[in-house]
Formats: sequence, C-alpha cells, structure tokens
Amino acid sequence: MPRQRWPPMKSQWRPQIPIIRPDEAMDRRKAATMRERRRLRKVNEAFEIVKQRTCPNPNQRLPK
Repeated sequence: MPRQRWPPMKSQWRPQIPIIRPDEAMDRRKAATMRERRRLRKVNEAFEIVKQRTCPNPNQRLPK
C-alpha cells in the first residue's frame, strides 16, 4: 500500500472565470436575440410553404 502525504496536497489549479463587461453582455444578448428572430423567421416560412401546399385557399386563416 503506497504511503500518502500528510497533509494532502492541494491543487494549485483555479478555474478562470471570465469577467464580462456590461456592454459585452448586451452584445451577446443582442446577438442571441437576432439568432432567435432568424430561426423563427425560417420556421414561419416553412409553415407558409406547408400551408400553400396543403390548403385549397392559402390566403384563408387556418382553424385552431
């Protein structure tokens, strides 16, 4: 059985927590918002294509 050190060695590694400036956080938030808007636009366009191909009158509102 190997001998253990006493007291146990403590790791010198500490996680690096990045400091985010408020303007950087705002830029990230705006970028995330723009990505989400782009994603929703694509989803809505896909639903419009489905509606045009399946409904006899694509201009009519679909029932719930």
